[in-house]
Amino acid sequence: AALDEGVIEYFSIDFCDDSGVDCSPCNPPAFSYLLDSLEICQGAVFDNNMLAFSSPIPLPDTINYQFINLIFGNSGYLGSTKDTLISMFDPGYFKICQLTYHKSDSIFVANLPLHFQDTVIDKILLEDGICGQVNDCISLTILPVGDTLLVNQSLCLGDTLYFQDLAFTQGGTYFVSDTSGKCDTIYQLSIDLQDL
Repeated sequence: AALDEGVIEYFSIDFCDDSGVDCSPCNPPAFSYLLDSLEICQGAVFDNNMLAFSSPIPLPDTINYQFINLIFGNSGYLGSTKDTLISMFDPGYFKICQLTYHKSDSIFVANLPLHFQDTVIDKILLEDGICGQVNDCISLTILPVGDTLLVNQSLCLGDTLYFQDLAFTQGGTYFVSDTSGKCDTIYQLSIDLQDL
């Protein structure tokens, strides 16, 4: 092939002036979640460690860049996993997206307006001159927790009562979980011991 043939694979232009504008390139590292979706029970403690992700090779620049997980619901942006109690959300479907940004833009990221849709985050970043990008998103389903059901039983002295694969020989109040579903139903079992 002739020397004047080829394909442009990447190019960048940095416009700088002498006003003190930082002209360093914006290259937020890309991460991706290892899962496509996640289910948790309403009220469960949400831990960011549930959001395992893969790191690019070589390892990302954590001196200049950091990341935050943004939560989106039907009404749009709801907050970050750092400052929002996901466990308090009603059951439903949500999206968590990872935003990687330059540390100099931390104040902007901390003050993102609520209720914008996840499809416009890149536009917001671009319009405000923020060095950042959304790398990946994961679906989050918050499942309803089962009710606490009251169960009253009588038991004759010396007999055994079997309930949810457990054996009871004494009177009293017991809390028993039914773990057959994703989110437990709790039974409050009251056993009245009959002495005949």
